[in-house]
Amino acid sequence: MRRLPYAAGVRADVVDVVEAGYRLEGDLAAWLAAVGAAARPLLDDGLGLIAHVVDRRRPSSEWIEQPVALGADPAFADALVAVHRRRSGRTRALPYADRAAAVQTASEVFAARDGAPREIGARIAASFGVADVLRIKAWADAGVGVVLAVPLRRITQVDRVRMRRWSRVAAHLAAALRLRRTLAQPEVVFTAAGRLCHVDRDVPASSLEQLRAAVIAIDRARGDQRRVDPDAGLWAWREVVAGRWSLVDRFDRDGRRYVVALHNPTHAPDPRCCTAQERRVATLVAQCLPNKIIAAELGMAEGTVAAHVASLRRKLGVRSRAVLAELLAGPRDGRWAALELPGAAVRVLSEPRVRPAIDALTPAEREVAWLVIEGASNAEVARRRHTAISTVENQLRRIYAQLGVGSRAELARRLRDS
Repeated sequence: MRRLPYAAGVRADVVDVVEAGYRLEGDLAAWLAAVGAAARPLLDDGLGLIAHVVDRRRPSSEWIEQPVALGADPAFADALVAVHRRRSGRTRALPYADRAAAVQTASEVFAARDGAPREIGARIAASFGVADVLRIKAWADAGVGVVLAVPLRRITQVDRVRMRRWSRVAAHLAAALRLRRTLAQPEVVFTAAGRLCHVDRDVPASSLEQLRAAVIAIDRARGDQRRVDPDAGLWAWREVVAGRWSLVDRFDRDGRRYVVALHNPTHAPDPRCCTAQERRVATLVAQCLPNKIIAAELGMAEGTVAAHVASLRRKLGVRSRAVLAELLAGPRDGRWAALELPGAAVRVLSEPRVRPAIDALTPAEREVAWLVIEGASNAEVARRRHTAISTVENQLRRIYAQLGVGSRAELARRLRDS
């Protein structure tokens, strides 16, 4: 299995994709084409790229909408839609599930279940020269998202660097898509250099300072930084500032560039007993994102995010972050029971069942896996199993390697989704 390659000989970077996402003029088809065109030089494996919308509010056979082929065979785009419609409902939903990774290949979704990547079918793959499909998924609210689908010539695994990079891009595209779906009006306006020009309503001074710092960071990301270190520019560019605004370019008649702050809050699935900031954090915890990424996306300090996560765990009565992510993601396969808490109706995880993904592990590794996702530390697992901490660490490394995960939260998701 190969690693995802860089496209060679191109002058493009991830900041180009983010910039294309925040250009909100034109209709959705034109926007999809612009985003896909910016991403294609970085992702194309010689078979082009397909950008499309997924609307999960519709019947699942009709989820895929408005496919735009960029250098890809239009017939292959049609084939992807046709195969999607022919699948069973559960299999159809797998690549687009709430808890699916934002960046993954078809072989990573299906191989562990079926023993072989069969997502587009062997005959269709052979006829188009396609062995695998990379998907980058950006979800706005209400189950609507945009997907960049990249056909690949060989079975491919997404490495951690590209996973982090394109997950970050996906978060920006999600914020941009939310803006497209609303009639957001500018609340604050800055010059490109960070000088405040206009405030539409009472905005706290602390928020204005956060916005100003974000404007300056964006300007730096588009300047020398994009040439020296595009990834650093990508991480400096926040998709949501202070959990409330997205920053978008506007050009005046005199050609001057201004940066306007548009109202673009994230939305959490509940619980209503939590504060607005906790609900914003909960939205991203449910996606198994680490505190560092959540802090960057919401424009908060990492310590503030950690405090909100601790508060969520305390209010919902769970011991670990992994179980918290499970809880916030919603019910799955009858493994949940209703629980009433003051001010909120929430769900709690019931006794876990051994699932097919865990069949590859030894009995000892299975016990370690369940103890870990229940919130036990390595030391506690060692104490409860009467073994050394180093033994637990080695077992956990083998578990991560066999299940293709890199954290306790991802382990919980992997065991649940399999």
